[in-house]
Amino acid sequence: MQTEAKNWQTGQIENYEDNSEELLNIFDGNPQTYIDWATEYFDEIFVENGIPLETVTEIYNGKTLTREMVLTIVEELEDWEQLESDLEEIGYSYSIN
Repeated sequence: MQTEAKNWQTGQIENYEDNSEELLNIFDGNPQTYIDWATEYFDEIFVENGIPLETVTEIYNGKTLTREMVLTIVEELEDWEQLESDLEEIGYSYSIN
């Protein structure tokens, strides 16, 4: 069965206080905004010195993700295959072998 592609549509918004602003503000194009958000919510998994602005900026700029870049953010990654699968799903360039 083939589905027809449809354009995005908006409907009537019933409740403007749905917390979407809080969820979407990390996508303002500023790498530091993401670092601040991620540090607040996930600080226990990052490298002791925090998330490096240089690495996040490279990711924001679409630079090919490398193993070294990943390891500047997290000390150890348990499932490299899952990361590869996720990167393929979103079409992000990587070279982590």
